[in-house]
Amino acid sequence: FLLELPHYYHNQNTEAPDVVFAQRLPALTEQLVVTGPQDKLDEKYIVQAEALLAHVINPDYRQAVINNIGKSGGAGKTLKYVLLLRSEKLPQPDEVIGEFIKHLVPNKKAPSPEELTASLRLIKPDRQRLILFALMDSDRLPKDQSVTLAKAVGAQIGLAGLEAPKREPEN
Repeated sequence: FLLELPHYYHNQNTEAPDVVFAQRLPALTEQLVVTGPQDKLDEKYIVQAEALLAHVINPDYRQAVINNIGKSGGAGKTLKYVLLLRSEKLPQPDEVIGEFIKHLVPNKKAPSPEELTASLRLIKPDRQRLILFALMDSDRLPKDQSVTLAKAVGAQIGLAGLEAPKREPEN
């Protein structure tokens, strides 16, 4: 990673930015953080990845690196959403949170609260609350299951005051 960036900046006239920031750096970042496809993410590695991404000068290029992480799915895709949700400026928060919910709750099968808690602990508390509200409003699970799951996760991470947001009744 640290070799690719100076090489790009010294050869900007001949290097295409999309090759570096959309192909090379996302794969390197994912390899640095994801230890195995089914392993849980480690915050220590995520902080190191964020420090590396801070070396990318252009915010659009930094965003391109993050957007191209996790193409194979699994922990890599979780890493992509965690990095997006940890960033200072979150482009299109509703869309990102909705995609994260789809990733966390696949095929209308409720994951265990522990699985969700592990991923949500890596995100800022104010965004954790938004994600849990989105989970409550999501149609990925029946209303009662989604509210119960969100409240259980909220209790595990120490978020209080998770009143169920209004959602259209199921027909």
